[in-house]
Amino acid sequence: MAEKKGYPTSEDFESWTADEEAAAAKDAASAYEVKSVLRPGYVTEGGAKEPSVFVLAPSGHVYRFPLGVSIRMYDALSEAGDRSIAALKAILAATCPDDADALEGEPVIVVNNVMRAYGEAVSRVQGVTLGE
Repeated sequence: MAEKKGYPTSEDFESWTADEEAAAAKDAASAYEVKSVLRPGYVTEGGAKEPSVFVLAPSGHVYRFPLGVSIRMYDALSEAGDRSIAALKAILAATCPDDADALEGEPVIVVNNVMRAYGEAVSRVQGVTLGE
């Protein structure tokens, strides 16, 4: 079978080690890392103060997620069921429709990291409100 330029060779597969795999996974993961910032005083276009978490994707797009989810958003999340990406899109569609559209173009690994960052922010805030 002819080898393709840039593809691993048969010998590469035979000699590949667990250490090389771990290093490659760490290197690949860095391409999908997100960063987040919690802002307690974000002011919406309507002038309301809404605590939010902002997540920077590797694409350069910044997503805003409210920390206070309304009943309307909660219902949309319930309709999404256990489909986490659908739930995340429902939050964005209700608060930042342009962000919901942009999220569809992100790699799934990035979207999972965005969900993790948002979930961690919500957990931190809930921990503070519960006196933890």
